[in-house]
Amino acid sequence: MKKHIIFLDCDGVINDIKTKEKADDTIYTGADDEKIARLKTIVTMMDADIVLTSTWKTDEEMLVYLRRKLAAFDLSYIDVTTDQHRNRGEGIYNYLQTHDIDQWIVLDDEVFKDYKKYGIMDHLIKTSFYFGGLKDKHVKQVQGYLESLKKE
Repeated sequence: MKKHIIFLDCDGVINDIKTKEKADDTIYTGADDEKIARLKTIVTMMDADIVLTSTWKTDEEMLVYLRRKLAAFDLSYIDVTTDQHRNRGEGIYNYLQTHDIDQWIVLDDEVFKDYKKYGIMDHLIKTSFYFGGLKDKHVKQVQGYLESLKKE
């Protein structure tokens, strides 16, 4: 069975600079329902599972909050990468080496220094914390990416 994965960053993807919601009883920025709805569209379009790459993976309060927010859209994440913040590309690469993944994308608002080294750039859908996070145009980019795979 072919496996499809979305490597998900949170800040700058499911929230942005205008997000008002806080993550439960924390000072941290939460997630926007409209952005999670777009994530759901991408998950459905790709028939994919979510693997968390975000720094949220190291904070149990944020994980509890994220599980609740995703569950409201019938979503969940299946795993997390094991890297630390600055070597996110290596974390994605290691995950790909230890799992049988057929198709994958990375939703992130940052381009980490090691993304090019590990071949991440061709799979990156880059969002922006300052310009709206995950938008309809990113959903269309994923659709275009999937269509290009069918032509290969």
